[in-house]
Amino acid sequence: MSLRISEISLTERQIEVLHLLAQGKRGSNIAVQLGISVCTIRAHIRNAMQKLDAANIPHAVARAYVKGILS
Repeated sequence: MSLRISEISLTERQIEVLHLLAQGKRGSNIAVQLGISVCTIRAHIRNAMQKLDAANIPHAVARAYVKGILS
């Protein structure tokens, strides 16, 4: 399932990872919490950054807030 806001379609998992990053969690901690590999977390982050046209993780989180994806 995906969420479409302002022509940006992120998966639920990508949104979940961005939310956890916004809380200050690191990729390795997120991987343990979600029970998936760090490589998978990196892929979710990379894909979300591409979709949000973000240069880095803080930029992706900020854009997600501005677009109303995170609240």
